[in-house]
Amino acid sequence: MASLSGDAIVTGTARVYVTGNVDCDMFRIQTNKSVQLYCGGSFKFKDTDNQTQRAVNFEILGLPTCKTFSLDNEFMGAVYAPEASVIINGSKQIYGSVVADSVRLTGGADLHFDEALRDPTNKGLGFVVTSWTEL
Repeated sequence: MASLSGDAIVTGTARVYVTGNVDCDMFRIQTNKSVQLYCGGSFKFKDTDNQTQRAVNFEILGLPTCKTFSLDNEFMGAVYAPEASVIINGSKQIYGSVVADSVRLTGGADLHFDEALRDPTNKGLGFVVTSWTEL
């Protein structure tokens, strides 16, 4: 689809491809469901409700054209957007993982890594580090 906005609810196993921007007031994933959201533009979630309580069930994959993203409230999921920059302001609680070109946490924001995301055999999802460069 070209864009995604307003309220969205995932009621099954879904793979969503958005060529443009995602700007959702509420994005809800029902219990025992999952979504992979591919985003070509920027993305912003004012509120998310991952009722599965598992970060692996909400994956956001920023395509090379995804340059910015914003998580405005508590978030539980895995974000992989290596070309994007993000600033997380305020007292937000992020549970899962964030991969971005740059991440800046201000104002008491917290990022809690979900160790279940380390296991690439978990539903066939996940990321494996094959190399890195120390700065």
